[in-house]
Amino acid sequence: MSLRTVTIGKNVTIIGTNAFYGCKKLSKVNGANNVVKIGNSSFTNCGSLSSITVSETVRIIGKQAFYNCKNFKTITIKTSALSTKTIGSNAFTGTYKKPTIKVPAKQMKTYKKLFGLKGMSSKAIYKK
Repeated sequence: MSLRTVTIGKNVTIIGTNAFYGCKKLSKVNGANNVVKIGNSSFTNCGSLSSITVSETVRIIGKQAFYNCKNFKTITIKTSALSTKTIGSNAFTGTYKKPTIKVPAKQMKTYKKLFGLKGMSSKAIYKK
């Protein structure tokens, strides 16, 4: 697909399974401020996607949600509600080897361990 930019509407609460699977030219996702769930493989193989913000409303990140997003250099996590039960297996496997991950200050230690279990590179840099 040649999709490059996506704006998620304010009424969208779920990004469905395989929603943007294989959109290799997708480089920017806007909006998504009311999303509660990012479905399984929703951004798998989106090789041009370099950053994303996971809003405060997100409670679930599905299996392989960002699998093989090789240029994922910056990830901003605003929610404090994620756990091993709410992030699917391999959610971050195959992403950029040394991404910067911005997380809520109170979640720094927890999220560093959690994201590692879900496929994030051990070389990731975590910031508050």
